[in-house]
Amino acid sequence: MSIEQGSRPSLHTTSTAELKAMLNDSVEIIDEIRAELDAREAQTQELEKMDTLMVEARPKLQEIRGFFALVLDELRTRRGPPK
Repeated sequence: MSIEQGSRPSLHTTSTAELKAMLNDSVEIIDEIRAELDAREAQTQELEKMDTLMVEARPKLQEIRGFFALVLDELRTRRGPPK
């Protein structure tokens, strides 16, 4: 993506003060863009970590379910047949 020459004044006819102001504005915009990109990258990394945790948690949930099924079976066995 480029800035068209017709959308801004010619650099040859722009005063030094205006050029410095344009440069300062550009630096501020670039800093804002970098900050936004950094924030998005950090968010993406957080989401990737959460995805990893979810993938790792799935087998553990099955183990937990199995454990509770065993506990319930044990409690039912100790309790005896229903009356």
